[in-house]
Amino acid sequence: MPPKKSETTANPTVEETLATMTTQLATLLASSKNTETKVTNLENMLKKSQEENAELKAHIKEQEHEIRDLKTNLNNLEQHHRANSVRINKLVIAGDDSDIVNVREQVYNQVLLPIFQGLVQNGKRSTVPTAEQLIEMCHVLPGREDRPRPIICRLHSRFHKTEIMLNKREYLPKVGVSESGAAARGGKPPPLKYVVVDDLTRLNYVKMRELAADERVLACWSVGGQLRLRLRDNPGSRSSRPSMTSTPLLTLPECPLSTVH
Repeated sequence: MPPKKSETTANPTVEETLATMTTQLATLLASSKNTETKVTNLENMLKKSQEENAELKAHIKEQEHEIRDLKTNLNNLEQHHRANSVRINKLVIAGDDSDIVNVREQVYNQVLLPIFQGLVQNGKRSTVPTAEQLIEMCHVLPGREDRPRPIICRLHSRFHKTEIMLNKREYLPKVGVSESGAAARGGKPPPLKYVVVDDLTRLNYVKMRELAADERVLACWSVGGQLRLRLRDNPGSRSSRPSMTSTPLLTLPECPLSTVH
C-alpha cells in the first residue's frame, strides 16, 4: 500500500534534511565568524587600553616627580626665609606673653645678652649689641599652658645668628650653675638652662624627628636649616643629608651621604 500524503509530508527526505543542516551550519559558521570578530575587537580594545594605561601611569609618575620637586623647592624656600630665625625652648615669659616688646626684652636679657657679654669678656667682640640691633621680631607659639612654649626670634643679621649658634654652649646660662660660675655637682657638663635651635620648617622638623627615632642614627641636628646625622656604625664621621627626601628610613644606610669633616 503506498504511503499516505500526510506521512510523506511529516517525514522529510534526505535531501531536505541535508539542506536544513547545511543552512544551520552556515548560520553557525557566520555566528562563529561574528564571535571571532568580536573577540578580535575586544582584544584590540584591551591592548589599546593597556597602552593608554601605561601612558597614564608614566604621566602620573612624571607628575609625582614634579610635585615632589615643587614641594622640595617650596620647603627649601621656606627654610631659607627662616635663615635669620631661631627657636628658643624652656624660657618662661613673665607677664603678658602676647606683648612682643615684653617678649623681646626677656629673650634679649635672659638668652642673647649672656652670649654677647661672654664674647666681649673673652675678647671675641668689642661691643654688646642692643636688643633693637639684634632682634627684628619675637613671638610665642601656641601650645600647652602647663609648660614653656617655644619662642620664635627673628634676628636682623644672619651673622648675629651664627655668633649665637657657635657660642651658645659656652655662654648660655647652665642649670645648677650660679651667676658666679660655681659648677653643679657631678662630672658631666651641666645642661643649658635654655635651648636655642634652628627654626626648622614643619617638613624638616618631622624629618629630623624621624631620623632621631631611627635606631641606626646615633645623633642628628641641624646647621643653617640643613639636617646632619651621625650613624651608629660609623660614629667618627658626620654626614649631611638633604633636608627633605622621599627615601624611606629603612634604606638610610644605602643612601649616598656626603661626609662632613
